[in-house]
Amino acid sequence: MHQVLKAAAELKTNGQRDEARNKVRSEAVALWLRLAPEVRSAMLRYQSIVATRNDLGSLASMHNKFVWLALIRLRLSMKEYLNPLPSDTENLFKQVTLPDPQAKARLFVPTRPSLLSKNERIRLTIVCTGTGKVQLHTRVRGSMEWVKTPAKLLARKTHEATLGPFQTGAAFVEYFVSCGDQNSPTYIVTLV
Repeated sequence: MHQVLKAAAELKTNGQRDEARNKVRSEAVALWLRLAPEVRSAMLRYQSIVATRNDLGSLASMHNKFVWLALIRLRLSMKEYLNPLPSDTENLFKQVTLPDPQAKARLFVPTRPSLLSKNERIRLTIVCTGTGKVQLHTRVRGSMEWVKTPAKLLARKTHEATLGPFQTGAAFVEYFVSCGDQNSPTYIVTLV
């Protein structure tokens, strides 16, 4: 596809705008229509393999390098010649950028503190791709009672809750987050 776009650019530079447009319409669009579903398929497979809460950086990197170039940038390059793009290109773009209907809902806390002073409070970011009320659950280690604190929606699937302050003589606090029927693992904070 790069070669087709490069040849079209040469035609355009030589004043052959109609030939450049026809080349993109007949060759580049057909290639992109074959490429886009393959990119989606590859990313969904990759996501199901590496997208654990510890591999989110890898997934973001692949999205930025692979999805952005193949689905967005190449489409914009074609748009330089064909504006508007053919409807089948736009319809396919909408389809390949939809969320995966088979993806399991996920709940995770990207950054988890492990040490707090007793009067300190820290903001937790919580990502929940499922549905339901997002809550932070905390308790002093050894206590049977969990204190539930609703999380505030920041944007789309990202929520925020505040951990602390803890005015106690305890050395450890346990916490986890929930979203609907999903729970994160339980984490421990050492109080100093």
